[in-house]
Amino acid sequence: MKHSGNKLPRRCSAGFLVALLFANLLLATSASANTYDMDGDGVLSAFDVVLKKREAMEHPESGALVDMYLIDSHLMGFSSLGLNDDPPPQWLLEPKDTVHTGQATYYNGGITSGHASLAPIPEGIFVTAINSPDYHGSMMAGAYLHVVASNGNAVDIYVTDSSGQGTGHLDLNVNAFQQLAATSVGRLNITWTIIPFPTDTPVTFLFSPDSSSSWFSMQVRNHVYPIYSIEIMKSDGSYTTLKRRSDNYFTYSGAGKGPYTFRLTDIYGQVIVEEGIPLTAGGTAVGSCNFPA
Repeated sequence: MKHSGNKLPRRCSAGFLVALLFANLLLATSASANTYDMDGDGVLSAFDVVLKKREAMEHPESGALVDMYLIDSHLMGFSSLGLNDDPPPQWLLEPKDTVHTGQATYYNGGITSGHASLAPIPEGIFVTAINSPDYHGSMMAGAYLHVVASNGNAVDIYVTDSSGQGTGHLDLNVNAFQQLAATSVGRLNITWTIIPFPTDTPVTFLFSPDSSSSWFSMQVRNHVYPIYSIEIMKSDGSYTTLKRRSDNYFTYSGAGKGPYTFRLTDIYGQVIVEEGIPLTAGGTAVGSCNFPA
């Protein structure tokens, strides 16, 4: 497989699906890099996390995994490259189809409300709350999971909420739990895997009603895989990372009236660029592509 020498993905607005798996580009990157700014662009971004993760995989003794945690913590606002007290969960930049273990319980929520602010839920979709460590500040909002119970039954579910249990735990809406077992069972041992959200349409951008040229809050929906980061192109052509909130909205001040160019990275390091996204306060703007499955 040939790789482009250009670190930036081509634009989605060109009329075809555009995405690069940046982990693969690491083959051309020195594994001995000892700075946080792995790509040398003078800005810490999701790309630097991807690069550090590959360095850690190739050289586990190098301490690069700790550096990756520090960069991620800095980007999410937890620290300023100081002591990291909230490392990313294991699924961050993991290989696709990795299987996780945990337990499942049930509750009555997640459909009309939830921490991820994803209502209304697409018709025919089962939903779940995921534990707080795996929710990771809303990074798993909108994830689609294949869940298999110890009894062999399975269900696909959409993450719309977070709960207080430990890593690996899912609190399924009662309708989803009943696909696995009777509610009288109460608790099940499960495995779960992140799978592509079943869509063949582009990502969408939902702006809050109070968004304006001076400040906006926005969320991305209909993404194939969970969103690691969203960046906005500034007037000088460089990118800056939007601040993520726990309700699955991203905020930015001083963007102007638009239209905007956004660079989206998913949790597997796949990147798409959406150009020409208008500011639609209280409405939705439709992109032109999505992450590859």
